[in-house]
Amino acid sequence: MVYPYRESLTGDIIHAHYPTPIVVATKPEDSTVTPDPNVPSIYVNGYTDTTMTVTWKYNTNFNYEIKYSHTEDINSAKVLEWSLPTDPLDPKYPTNGSFYEVTADDLFPNTQYYFWIRSIQPANGGHITME
Repeated sequence: MVYPYRESLTGDIIHAHYPTPIVVATKPEDSTVTPDPNVPSIYVNGYTDTTMTVTWKYNTNFNYEIKYSHTEDINSAKVLEWSLPTDPLDPKYPTNGSFYEVTADDLFPNTQYYFWIRSIQPANGGHITME
């Protein structure tokens, strides 16, 4: 309990009539907030007979893995190899909240494909997959 008082101009100490509680908090320790992976939505952005371009809203806190297959079995799906630009001045360099796209270019013509995207939290390896 803290008892406030003040000193008058004449030097007299004047106490508060009733105890007045004052809440004090020390500065908390800095801690890093690690976001949980979110479920990214993946969209078809364009296609040809042998290519498919997919896009999703990019979150710079996560890494992404894209898989695709002509069957609806994620366990037998192939990982799409792609890499991010390293130069922030590159127009394809991802920014937080912007849409990012990659293209699968080794597809067979007239074939149905399934795509999955997985966001991976680099700090703890957690992940969430979305078809």
